[in-house]
Amino acid sequence: MNTTELPFTSVLPPAIRREPRLWVKELAVFREWKPDALQRQISLRQGLNIIWAEPSEKGAGGHAAGKTTFCRFLRYLLGDSNFGNDTFRDAFRSKFPNAWLAGEVHVDRETWIVARFIGITGSPHWSARGITFDKLFDEGIVRQTYADFVRALQKAFIQPLPIEIFPSSGKQVEWAHLLAWLSRDQEARYDHVLDWRSGYGGASLLGDIQNADRTLLIRTILGLTQAGELEARREHMRILREKSECDALIPRLVYAGNRTEKEYRRAMNLPDATITESTLSAEKSALEKEEIRIMRVLRDLRQQDGAGELLPTQRDEKVTQLAELAKIIPESEEDLKKAKLDLDLHEGRITQEEYRQQLAQMPLRADQCSAPLELAISCGCKLAKALHPNRFSEHVLAQLKSTQSALQIRVTSLEQKVAQLKIEKGEATKEKKRIEGRITAARQKHQGQIQAFDDGLAQVRRIFDVTSRLLTLTEELRVERKKLEGLQSDQKKSTTYQEGLRQIATSWQSDFSEIFSTMANRVLLSENRGAVRFLAEDVKLELDYSDLTSTALMTLKILLFDLAALLASARKSKNHPGFLIHDSPREADLTAAIYRRIFDIPKKEEFSDFEAPIQYIITTTEPPPEHLRLKPWLVHPPFSSSEKEMRFLRETI
Repeated sequence: MNTTELPFTSVLPPAIRREPRLWVKELAVFREWKPDALQRQISLRQGLNIIWAEPSEKGAGGHAAGKTTFCRFLRYLLGDSNFGNDTFRDAFRSKFPNAWLAGEVHVDRETWIVARFIGITGSPHWSARGITFDKLFDEGIVRQTYADFVRALQKAFIQPLPIEIFPSSGKQVEWAHLLAWLSRDQEARYDHVLDWRSGYGGASLLGDIQNADRTLLIRTILGLTQAGELEARREHMRILREKSECDALIPRLVYAGNRTEKEYRRAMNLPDATITESTLSAEKSALEKEEIRIMRVLRDLRQQDGAGELLPTQRDEKVTQLAELAKIIPESEEDLKKAKLDLDLHEGRITQEEYRQQLAQMPLRADQCSAPLELAISCGCKLAKALHPNRFSEHVLAQLKSTQSALQIRVTSLEQKVAQLKIEKGEATKEKKRIEGRITAARQKHQGQIQAFDDGLAQVRRIFDVTSRLLTLTEELRVERKKLEGLQSDQKKSTTYQEGLRQIATSWQSDFSEIFSTMANRVLLSENRGAVRFLAEDVKLELDYSDLTSTALMTLKILLFDLAALLASARKSKNHPGFLIHDSPREADLTAAIYRRIFDIPKKEEFSDFEAPIQYIITTTEPPPEHLRLKPWLVHPPFSSSEKEMRFLRETI
């Protein structure tokens, strides 16, 4: 833009639109949803709107008259999260449990009726398109949701912007972010150009977006961003984010690597050897092979018990031998006992009756019948009958007496046999125990071998683990350092590229600074060169005026900046809605004369009493200029806290 189009040195060029893109015509509070329950209604206009709270007779100034409540209600009507802090809302609802807030809002020449319930319980908020405020209670209104109205604001003022996501925070760009700038919270105290909400008044703190995001939003609304700049900004933020991650990660990797290297040197007994990625990689490969070898050995060992085949066979043979001896010895002992009994009878040491009795008491062998002879005969046993009358006959007994020598030989033979069998049993038992001892020792030795290989495998795995960790840390450190070098190079290139883009925007920034300077000249009545500089995460407002304290000067600069943006909206910054609220902006050290001249800036924008390209709403306890203390600029008779009727809500809250 050349100077003939925009000679900001003294006079601003004419506005290119006839009304604001966004303005509020009516704001009303109803005790309940009835036409006759109106508590307060304020009609607003295009151009300058003054809400004045006069000092009370008790000396309370204009405070507590309700001007800030008016601003909060107005913000709430336009989509703010609430209309005050918890204490205020509870107090308000105790007085007005069924209250409604309603208003008429114009968005790009389209009229909206908006109604929000602000009592304790009630119907959902709603809106209606194309309806004026005088039709508020008509039964035929086609109601839409309140969200439809907010979507209309989003569509009008946010969707056309070249940004959808804030690059710094990654948050979605919302209408609420822009509304916060257009309606600064009084509790933010006008301390910084990017401080829009304090949270004390119940408004959102906007903690979800950072100063870089707010700066970008302002620049975008003012048309100070260039094609490709937002993409470049996002890319730059990505580079910074990844660089920050590298800067934080590399020291941690170095620390972990040093500790792991000490552990590796102890495990490998390499106190002074040079360690490289290649040596670690080779060692890791060798350990992997050693682990496989040991696992194969262990697998084979576990398939055996260490005793082999011979010893268990020898043990089983002895077990069989002992089992046979356990059967033969008792039988031989019985045979010996029978032979001795026969010899005793033959030699006359026992009678025939004693012989019969002792013989009957002897246990039967496996090849003998357990039934008594008389029973067996009675049952028809042929063997019993064959034995019966001859078994103990005189003939048999006589025969036994004639064979005394043979009986003596038999007893001696059986005694020798039993003794020999017992010797064999003792030797077999000893041999079995000896073999079992050898088996146990072999198995213990085998288990020792398995344990040794298990220990070796565990050691290999421990060394493998520390080697793998050290190799991984070494590789990661190399990769991160290389990545950091690339990011540092990318950061330099990105910074240079963004500086080039910002230089392109310098012309319009200069024009905006001229608007800022023009506003300062009008207010200070002197030639003061002001400037606005947009940094990556801040907006610098430069204006020298030694007659004001630093606090008062900062407040003035913020007011002039907001007004410069408002006036620019009517000329070049078409993204700006042309709407602005300032709630009691005067700082104590800001002189009344300078403060009052601010009111004339938006007034000069008016085409008539009913038409202006902007809407500026200001609440004040300081009296406005005398020539503006009347309609249409003073949109309502002055409020006061001296009487309830003169308060905004006609009640003490």
